[in-house]
Amino acid sequence: MWLVRVFSGMGINFMYPFLPLFVRDLGIEDPGRAALWAGAAIGVSGIPMFICGPIWGVLGDRFGRKRNALRAIFATAAALFLMGLSTKVYHLVVLRFIYGVVTGVDATSTALIASTTPREKIPFSIGALYSSSSIGHTLGPILGALVAETLGFRAAFFTAAGLLAFGGLLVALLARENFQPAPAGTPLFPHNAFRSLWKLISSRRVFPVMIVLFIVHLVPPMMFVALPLLLEQLKIRSVAGATGIAFALIGLMSALASYGSGWLANRVGMLRIIIAASIGAGLAYLPLLLLNTFPSILLTLTFIGLFQGAILTTSTTLVGMAVPTAQLGAAFGSMQSVTLSGFTTGPLIAGIVVSTLNIRFVFLAQSIGVLSLAVLVGTVVRRYYWASKPS
Repeated sequence: MWLVRVFSGMGINFMYPFLPLFVRDLGIEDPGRAALWAGAAIGVSGIPMFICGPIWGVLGDRFGRKRNALRAIFATAAALFLMGLSTKVYHLVVLRFIYGVVTGVDATSTALIASTTPREKIPFSIGALYSSSSIGHTLGPILGALVAETLGFRAAFFTAAGLLAFGGLLVALLARENFQPAPAGTPLFPHNAFRSLWKLISSRRVFPVMIVLFIVHLVPPMMFVALPLLLEQLKIRSVAGATGIAFALIGLMSALASYGSGWLANRVGMLRIIIAASIGAGLAYLPLLLLNTFPSILLTLTFIGLFQGAILTTSTTLVGMAVPTAQLGAAFGSMQSVTLSGFTTGPLIAGIVVSTLNIRFVFLAQSIGVLSLAVLVGTVVRRYYWASKPS
């Protein structure tokens, strides 16, 4: 699964360095409108992700988490391939909506790993898993920018689909799951499945964690809209290439921090790591309000990537430690709804900020977002998270 997350992370992150530029290639010339359409193209998948995530999670608990992971990987690959065939910007938006219905690679693979790992080793396992995702996030933008520069934007979408399909083959051939199928005659959706799920995620222990996850995944993707346009303003010769390098650096630092925070979680405490990393990230975003050189921006992104990786890993681990093993698939499906809603809302907000205010205000919004996360974790989550233990 470590290798699978590398390939899936590469494929999913192929498009982000050039998506605003691809929108321009589809006929939207004005920078403000291009930012708004790019944010819409990313953000439109949020609604179906929110609705379908728990459904896919319950089905994974019912029919097997490996099958669910395979479904998500190959369906996402097909959606990316079709995006490469877009000829109008609304084609891209519609396909991103379909992508939201079928995707869930991270959630399904995380549920598969968490369900087959001893509970005391979940923090380290999820840390290792997120380090592989971060490596994919590192290599994806670089390769995506390279393919886009040499072969064109459409070829980059096709290559991304191929990487995901290869990851799916690895899951099919190598992943193992000791899944016990439900007895014959069991309803597809037991009458109390969603009631039990709602009781779980609305509990005082889990609900604050879901709010944390929304903020955690809301803030970073705002950069997808703002950073390419900022680098374009700096008159950098290859904007797609420079953006790929920038996102790759963030991914590399996130990978290092993911592995380290997973190892430290049982020693220092997950909540302490999230609070410290959130404060650090909030301060690290602020220099981007003023910096005007590519090297100085890269230096700032180095620290942002480190703090971001620590936050992502430890916040996801909170879910794995908070819920019973029998409900891990549904819980991570719900987590997918929350996190991907944040992931898609972030670019929408960034697009609105860019079109109405200024590119730099996006970084201020990111700083405020992660600093509010530190306050939330230090107060509400700290109070309720350890109040009860999962069975």
